[in-house]
Amino acid sequence: MAILTMSNVHKRYGGVRALNGAGLEANAGEVLGLLGPNGSGKSTLNKVLTGVVAPDKAEIKLDGKTTRITSPKDAARAGVAAVYQQLTLIPYLTVEQNLVLGVEGTSGGFLRNKANRQIALEVLHRLSPALGPGAEAHRLVKDLTPGQQQLIEFGKALIREPRILVLDEATASLHRTQVAEMFKIVNELKSQGTCILFVSHRLDEIFEICDRATVLRSGNSIATVSTADTTEQELVALMVDQLQESAVPESETAPAEIDITGEVDAGLETETSAPALCVKNLSGPNFKDINLQVRAGEIVGLGGLQGQGQSELLGALFGWLPTASGTIAVAG
Repeated sequence: MAILTMSNVHKRYGGVRALNGAGLEANAGEVLGLLGPNGSGKSTLNKVLTGVVAPDKAEIKLDGKTTRITSPKDAARAGVAAVYQQLTLIPYLTVEQNLVLGVEGTSGGFLRNKANRQIALEVLHRLSPALGPGAEAHRLVKDLTPGQQQLIEFGKALIREPRILVLDEATASLHRTQVAEMFKIVNELKSQGTCILFVSHRLDEIFEICDRATVLRSGNSIATVSTADTTEQELVALMVDQLQESAVPESETAPAEIDITGEVDAGLETETSAPALCVKNLSGPNFKDINLQVRAGEIVGLGGLQGQGQSELLGALFGWLPTASGTIAVAG
């Protein structure tokens, strides 16, 4: 029997249907991916489960029994915890205080500081390979890096020992080594019978950690597939439907074509102009062997599903992220 079943979930914001009969079914000891383009309803569906969003209509069953979740407290009592990309940390509290916030042990109306500190230290020790230095229990959260803050958010959920853990874009601000350490813990939770709902736009993460994946589109659940029996191309096809087949109407004055190899239509070339930006074989975090040219007066688009390296490429060009190989030339 499924530990969680959500069906016929509807949610409208004014004239926008965020969810239009969506649903999912997840088992204990399983990582279920939730996939879909932006606006497909993934986060809204998760927030209905966690009591953050009140649905217009929904049926939620836990262990086969219909359950009403009308608030985050209801979700917590049902054993549901969530980690979102948007943090719920309080910057001017310490790491320790944030970790136990809301579940602090008390005695006679007073905080049991020693016991609370021990709980926080145990989670910090568990997260230490991913956190790295500088995330000690006494540090203020505002002084941590974005990745460390995201991991503390993850630690808050671990302390609650949930039966169902929602990870909604929880890896978006983490680098690869941090993601790997988080996945080790996710696999431990899975082996202990925890059900994990995992949302990510990085398809490699979906195939690495998920047993199955439910695809949403326009507020509807389209299909649930086994990741072992599905290819990346098949998942993309489910997510975008027939959009990939839509051809741009031909015109007599078609714009110049630019591809990632940097080849520019001859109509844009001039003998005197050098590229304002020339990138050759550039590799870095989440992108590899990128080649492109941008000339003065051009707008070059970076296409692809979210999380396929576009943001990291821009970060590298700006100097915010390191590069592993390749060259960047500005005005020659």
